[in-house]
Amino acid sequence: MSINNHDDNLKNKMAKRIREVRKCLDLNQGQLADHLPCSRSNLSQVENGVFFPGVSILDALINKFNVSLDWLFTGKGPMFIDEKEKGLDLLDFGKDTEEIKEMLEEMKESPALKHRVLSDYYSLVGVERFRQQKEEIKKKIKEQMTNDQ
Repeated sequence: MSINNHDDNLKNKMAKRIREVRKCLDLNQGQLADHLPCSRSNLSQVENGVFFPGVSILDALINKFNVSLDWLFTGKGPMFIDEKEKGLDLLDFGKDTEEIKEMLEEMKESPALKHRVLSDYYSLVGVERFRQQKEEIKKKIKEQMTNDQ
């Protein structure tokens, strides 16, 4: 696959995921654009894969809506990050770096191990947790929109 095809593929996948976030939050393009550093028409172009989302849009999705950057780029893991976990991640960052590096190296060598580890992780995260986070975020967005008016 050429670099341009890879870039287009990533752009289209991210476009789909950003649209999915918006729909999950039960917002129309105008409502989401009001919380992002872009216009409704610009968001529409991003969602349709015309433009790759800029850093400022990605930053707003991550920081205002707790969207997982990993999920935006890969589609893996939970769509949203719990605020408590976000804080803990920052506090614990780097404590297990060597173990993580070792595990990643092992996973590179064995696709079966990688699949098993990720499969176990996602089953632990669970669908119910995602649903709960989604409802909490929807509630926060609606409260924020009410306060902004």
